[in-house]
Amino acid sequence: RKFAISANALIGAGCVALYAAFWSSHALYNLIGHLPAGLLMAMVTALCCTLSLRRGSIQIALLALIGGFASPLLLSSGADKPLELFGYLLLLDGAFLYLAKERDWPILAALSLLATFAFQLAWIGFKMGPERMWLGSAVLLIFGMLYAMAAQRTKSASALAWLWDVSTTAAVLLPFGFGLYFARISTTHVQWG
Repeated sequence: RKFAISANALIGAGCVALYAAFWSSHALYNLIGHLPAGLLMAMVTALCCTLSLRRGSIQIALLALIGGFASPLLLSSGADKPLELFGYLLLLDGAFLYLAKERDWPILAALSLLATFAFQLAWIGFKMGPERMWLGSAVLLIFGMLYAMAAQRTKSASALAWLWDVSTTAAVLLPFGFGLYFARISTTHVQWG
C-alpha cells in the first residue's frame, strides 16, 4: 500500500502478460479458438477496468482502453460481423464512460470516442454496402445517444473538464457527418433527406 506506483506497474505488467498469453495462444499456437480468446481478452479488459476503479489508477484504465480496443484488431479473422463488433464496442464504451464519470477522467471518455470513431469509419468506409446503410445509421445513432447521455457531466474538478463538452459535441455531430457522407454516395439508391 505504501508503494502505489510500483503496485500499479506490476498490475499493468500482469495485464499485458495476460493479453499477450491469450492472444498468442490463439494466433500463434492455435491452442484455443477465436471465441474463447476473445472472451478471455475481454475479461482482462474488465479486470483492468475494475482494478483502475478500485485503485484510482488512470494508467491501468488507459491500459484497459488500449487492450480493449486492440482486441478486435488482434483477433480479427477477416469476417464481417458488425453486430458482434459494435455490440462489443458498445459494452466497452459503456464501461469506459462509467469509469470516466466515477473517477472524473474525461480523457478516458474522449479517447474511447476517438477509438470508436476509428472503428466506425473503417467499417463504414470498407465493409458497409448500400444494402446495410440502415445498420450503419443505427450504429451511429446508438453510439451518439450513448455518449450524449453519459456525458451529461456533473461538477468536474478535473483540469480537462472541457473534454466532456467536446466528447458530447463530437458524439452528437459524428452521425450528422456520416449522414452527409451517406447522402453523397451515389450508389446508395436511398433518399437521405
